[in-house]
Amino acid sequence: MSIFLIIILKTLSLLPIKILRLISISTYFINKYLIRYRLNIVTQNLKIAFPDKNKSEIKILRDNFFKYFFNTIFEIIKSTNVSKRFIDQNVRINNPELLNNYLNENKSVILLSGHYNNWEWLGAKISSFYGPQFVAIYKKLNNKFFDTLIRNYRKKFGGEIVNMKESYRFFIKNKKNQKIIGIIADQNPVINDKTKWVPFFNKKVPVFFGAENLAKKLNCPVLFCNMQFNNGKYTISFEVLSENPNDNSTGEITTKYFKLLEKQIKLQPERWLWSHRRWRHTKQN
Repeated sequence: MSIFLIIILKTLSLLPIKILRLISISTYFINKYLIRYRLNIVTQNLKIAFPDKNKSEIKILRDNFFKYFFNTIFEIIKSTNVSKRFIDQNVRINNPELLNNYLNENKSVILLSGHYNNWEWLGAKISSFYGPQFVAIYKKLNNKFFDTLIRNYRKKFGGEIVNMKESYRFFIKNKKNQKIIGIIADQNPVINDKTKWVPFFNKKVPVFFGAENLAKKLNCPVLFCNMQFNNGKYTISFEVLSENPNDNSTGEITTKYFKLLEKQIKLQPERWLWSHRRWRHTKQN
């Protein structure tokens, strides 16, 4: 099965991106009328996030999401077989000087992003732009084949990756070495009596405090990566969440992150990963 998948993915990655975009549209229609992958989950999430939208508006958002979703899948497949030049042609950093200023002060920096637009191309751009300084924290996938595929891809452009479970120990051990630490911070944590919650689209959701805790331990700035898509190209803009994290109260940085993520999503709501169960856990106010 793995060999068969490798052959398919390798073959697809050789095709021009324009052809892959056409295939993604075909996949969208197959899913819409036959497979219907996580249709109910996406619909329910959109209703939670946008309670003022009517049934027709939710349906339009849902259809646009699936078009984006399958397009992103094929973009990621393509990027397993591209050069740095390809990434540079398709992703641009608007204000690299903001991050560079901290690096020139010999500070490590934490970059927070979400599953919005093409988060894999975002990591590829940062990795190719800053090389081995960039370290991405990743959550191990249950499927060994796809876990290996993603890990190899994320190291393709010169950066490093560290398993989430080992990340805190790794960065404390190497705190004297300047690093750019990339974290996708909108995932669901394990729920227990110590779980932290913050508002997100008017409902409290469980969150990781790991990025905030790490920033305070390393005493390094935290930036938000705002990735947008216009005219067929991606742009990344850095925004400051905190310059001095130890001056922030507990939860303040994480709450700011989710506020910026929500603002980002509202600009192009179809371009966030609505297919995961972000609101499956609830907390009484």
